[in-house]
Amino acid sequence: MLCRAWCGVEVLLYTYIFTCNPKSGLEAVRELSDNDATFDFIAWLDDGVGAFRSALDNDALCDLIKSVPVIFTRHVHKVDAVSSPHDFLDALLAFCRQNLDKSASFTVQVRSAGKTAGAFSGGIESVADEVAGALVREGFSLDVAGGKSIISVFIDGEKVWWGTGNAALNLSHWKGGASHYSHTSQYDFISRAEYKLVEAIECFGIDMADMKSGADLGAAPGGWTKVLLDHGLAVTSIDPALLRPEIEHNAKVRYFRMQVEEYLRQNDTCQFDVVVNDMRMDVGKSIGIINQFYGRIKNGGIVIVTFKLPHECAYSSIKKWLAAFNGFALIGARQLFHNRSEITVALRKRADLRSEVARDDVRPKKNVHGMSKKLERKMSRRRKIRR
Repeated sequence: MLCRAWCGVEVLLYTYIFTCNPKSGLEAVRELSDNDATFDFIAWLDDGVGAFRSALDNDALCDLIKSVPVIFTRHVHKVDAVSSPHDFLDALLAFCRQNLDKSASFTVQVRSAGKTAGAFSGGIESVADEVAGALVREGFSLDVAGGKSIISVFIDGEKVWWGTGNAALNLSHWKGGASHYSHTSQYDFISRAEYKLVEAIECFGIDMADMKSGADLGAAPGGWTKVLLDHGLAVTSIDPALLRPEIEHNAKVRYFRMQVEEYLRQNDTCQFDVVVNDMRMDVGKSIGIINQFYGRIKNGGIVIVTFKLPHECAYSSIKKWLAAFNGFALIGARQLFHNRSEITVALRKRADLRSEVARDDVRPKKNVHGMSKKLERKMSRRRKIRR
């Protein structure tokens, strides 16, 4: 940690490494800077991997990221020291002996700039094995997938950035926030989009154990419907395009082959615990559809929706969109690892947040300007006839 004068007062500065979509690097830095007055960017260590300092400790930084929310940072971990490849292991082990709880499990996550860590002949996996092996021999408990503490190591040429921390404060338990889900006989994926919903449920801590019913808006070919089915829900799938046969003919699926706007005009009394929306459409229109679904969602129900961001999108626009949901509390918003030019938003229905609306009518409203043009053309024709 460093000390720096801040507004005339000496403050401690903590060092962190963060990860983001490489194409969203500028947005990530700008967002952190806008929300943390002590943010001090150090350097980019690799594509989508940067280092910064802040007067916020790990708990306070994590709270800030989740509560604002900070959207474009998908993973962050504290750096306790920067060492050389030759002495980092001794320094790290000495730190762990003093700061890690032997009664709690740990895991080791090692990354490097570029494809290889040239300073280590065995590659980065050998570094993870060496650290874990040394700690296990000293009586620490290794849990590769679910360690309560994460030892994070980033190798940048002749510098090794390392630190330890609570797994929950890394924002993601995946290395660098890069989640990977396997094709297995138990979980046969239908489309790449499926990964997005699996990651969103995990990232936002959505508990679906007691949920019974869900709606998938723009469901084809059925990837998000299948995720809901795998959580035991009965699903209403809506899309004019075709679902995969194994999804369409699933006994727990009701398939409405139509536009979502048309479905909303149906007299369907089904109430949903969760509504998911991955439709490729204008963000404002997508939000409008979710607002129209308000009355069909159970109190406390969940909404998960992706915002398809325009090519040039101001951060202020995203904040306005998040504020445009009527009757929903924001759970979180993040550009996930499986998002591309989009972000994923999770919300919870809150009756006390619903503002007065005239009605949730999906029919297009009359265009007053268009009507006046029509009337003007009609009057013009009449004037010509009179002449």
